[in-house]
Amino acid sequence: MLFNRSIKSPVKQELMYLAEYVDGKYQTEFDLTTQKPQSFYTVEKEKLIRFGLVGMDVPMYIETFGGYFHLAGRNIQVKYKEKDKEYYLIGHPRFYTNVHYYKTGVAVLPDSPRALEFVAWEKIDEVKSFHFGYEESILLDDIRFKFYAECTIPFQSPVKMKFRIKTDREMEGNLIIIRNGQEIEKIPAPLDQDYGGEIEWVVI
Repeated sequence: MLFNRSIKSPVKQELMYLAEYVDGKYQTEFDLTTQKPQSFYTVEKEKLIRFGLVGMDVPMYIETFGGYFHLAGRNIQVKYKEKDKEYYLIGHPRFYTNVHYYKTGVAVLPDSPRALEFVAWEKIDEVKSFHFGYEESILLDDIRFKFYAECTIPFQSPVKMKFRIKTDREMEGNLIIIRNGQEIEKIPAPLDQDYGGEIEWVVI
């Protein structure tokens, strides 16, 4: 598995995305030989087996079958529980390949009418954080869950995860976060029909 190897960014940007495919091929944000950038929009999502960030000393990635997040030795799973009924949102036996990736940063804008164009082309002077995750629609017991999960890796701050849930019926349950097979957080998460809720959690 590539995420267990020490792969470093060939350019000044310390971290970069890595897309690992089922056929053994892979794609990085910057070509390891030529250093040329490879747009995230060229990632073949339907072939993904793993997706995440490399350039650090610990693996940070999504296992697309089941949608598990593997973050520095922590296997993160999530379920929604209403009374005695459990709905696994991470860990459901399916492929979660609708991944996303973006960066936040700061840029010094030129004093010209083309300043907005400068920003639109991602000419960032300093990256402040990296974000990767996915969004999926999951049908469980005739309930449609729209689930968004994202990992944020900021510089000089704790790693965070964001979970957003929306359902097609009213529910009065809890979001349960599972780390390495153990339930560690139980968060009240009542949901109104077609209105979502969002939770931010510091990875521990």
